[in-house]
Amino acid sequence: MLEERLNNIFKIFEGLPNDKKIVRKNTKKDAFPILVLELLFKHFHNKPTFTKDHLIFISERVVAPPDNGIDIFYEQIDGDEHYYHIVQVKEQSLANKDITDCFSIMKRTIKSYIKNRKTVSDNLVNVISQTEFDESYLKNIKYYVVHKGELNYIKDQEENETIITWSGLEILQNSLANESVPLEEFSADQFNNFTLYENSSEQPRAIICNLSGYELAKFTLKYISTELGRNILFGNNLREALDNSKTKEAMHKTINDQPERFWYYNNGITIIAEKLDFPGTNKQSPSKDKEVEKIQLTNFSIINGAQTASALGAYYKEADIDGNKKNMERLKNVFVLTRVVETKKDTVLRDSIAIYNNTQNPISNRDMASFRSEQKKLNQWLEGNAKPNIWVEIKRGTKPIPSINFEYHQKTTNELLAQLAFSGFLTKPFVAKDKKNLLFKDINS
Repeated sequence: MLEERLNNIFKIFEGLPNDKKIVRKNTKKDAFPILVLELLFKHFHNKPTFTKDHLIFISERVVAPPDNGIDIFYEQIDGDEHYYHIVQVKEQSLANKDITDCFSIMKRTIKSYIKNRKTVSDNLVNVISQTEFDESYLKNIKYYVVHKGELNYIKDQEENETIITWSGLEILQNSLANESVPLEEFSADQFNNFTLYENSSEQPRAIICNLSGYELAKFTLKYISTELGRNILFGNNLREALDNSKTKEAMHKTINDQPERFWYYNNGITIIAEKLDFPGTNKQSPSKDKEVEKIQLTNFSIINGAQTASALGAYYKEADIDGNKKNMERLKNVFVLTRVVETKKDTVLRDSIAIYNNTQNPISNRDMASFRSEQKKLNQWLEGNAKPNIWVEIKRGTKPIPSINFEYHQKTTNELLAQLAFSGFLTKPFVAKDKKNLLFKDINS
């Protein structure tokens, strides 16, 4: 779907504009920055898809080659303040050093521009000169590297540096439609080492298996979307993984000391999936005479065990950054007890499983209300392109979209809004102040 959109953009803008071509003839990679501009800053430009009518808008923000390592220069104006988003786009998969070099090149180019703009490309000067950018705004710059690989972190990554992968762009493209991972395959620990639970034709299918902790860690990192402020691997969970350092440290100690015992010490995870398949068989159920080591899940989400998955992801990331091969091998010996339930399109079943399975950490009425449609609409409405851009935390653990500069007074929670509603509209200040557990009690209201 993303590749299809990239092809469409190339067809639309090939050879345009006529003077300083952003998309050169027979050069498909030139269309990539336009796709990134379309997806990454859609909160600002409010243009779902670009057409030829948007050529001037694009030309003012996308730098035609040669570009001195800066493909997009985007100015965001918020009242009297100006913020700048500087992006380098690469159509190949980048390694750690490549990404580090990209950030260094962009920063060096900006310094050169400030010192003497004649030392940088005329095309870049032309784009920057249409903004208010000068040395006084250096503290308001965010740098982005976009590439087609899966690495979305580097060693010593600075706060104003963001790495976006091809998967990250796919998440952005489907962010309003999908709250779950579209499709992935997982490895079990041994051939056919799972139990298929089929109570009756009227009840949902489910399996119990042992998934690879190494793969689970990689998927946890793959589907983190800092641009959306959430991890879609936990999209149907009542909350994001809460920051419990003691729990994480305990799991990391087990991996370091006794990785094979992780299965015994951990409660495991629960996944709900719209569809459950077994590649290599008839894809509907496992076959006794065929070895099955892969489980294919469609539109799935971890609804219990986000803490476990996040701890595995953090362990993988630390080992990868440090180049610690021993720890990577330890992680490959970790398996996680996993229950997968096939919900098909039964949203009532999906939501009920999410509620009743979350017992490891205290679940509040507010957590149970987090999946309700009016809560999501409230967040989208207040966060949208129109002022005053209020970010509402409707699910604990989520974070604001970093490309939008929310000030302290622009951040709130649905709990605080409910308190205000009870105090003002319902004239029940006592409930609002001293009985917050009642604010979201009836999840059907």
